[in-house]
Formats: sequence, C-alpha cells, structure tokens
Amino acid sequence: KQWYQRRVAITAGDPFEDISESKRKAKLDVCDFMIKFSEISSRTGADFVCQLISLYDEEVAYFGEGSSRLNNLDTYMKNLRNELANLKTSQEADKAQLLEIREKLRPKPENLTTAEHRQVGALKQT
Repeated sequence: KQWYQRRVAITAGDPFEDISESKRKAKLDVCDFMIKFSEISSRTGADFVCQLISLYDEEVAYFGEGSSRLNNLDTYMKNLRNELANLKTSQEADKAQLLEIREKLRPKPENLTTAEHRQVGALKQT
C-alpha cells in the first residue's frame, strides 16, 4: 500500500508538471514566433518604405532631367523661330528683287513685234 501511495503521489504530480511545462514551452514558442514575425514585418515595412523613397528620388531626377531638356529645347525653338523668320524675310526680299529685275528685263509691249507679243503672252500665262 505504501508503494502504491508513493507511486500515486509521484505519478499524480508528473502529468500536471508535464502539462504546465508543455504550456510554458508552447507559450515560449509562440512568443518566439511573434518576435520573429514582428521583426520580419517591421523590417519588410521599413524596406518597403525605403524602396518607395528611392523610387520617388529616381522619378524626381528623371522628370527633373526631362524638364531641363524641355527648357533647353524651348530656347532652341525660340532661336530657330527667329532664324526662320529672318530666312523668310531674306527670301521674300530676294524674290521681290528678282521680280523687279524680271520686270526691267522684259521688253516693252510697244517695242515688240507680233511674234514676240505671242511669246510674252505665253510667258505671262505660265
């Protein structure tokens, strides 16, 4: 009977100690898991924000470069517009001068023969 009581006393306490030890170990494992999860999520969140910031910096640089190129292009276009206006004015002056020379070189109608009148008429139609 003593042996049985001693055995019951020893074995009766062991399952409860094993259960409490298992609960403690499970709680410890859950805590470890939550700590690792928290580290991963905070690291991932911070890395994500850092990636967004670097992307933003790259876009600012890209669009800044595009803006400066457009400003340079605007200056180039203004210069080109002025040069083309000067060229057009020069061409119109050359054309007016050529028309004036042509009128001076054309024979006067009172000095022409009948055949020459026909040629002048044909030239005016073209």
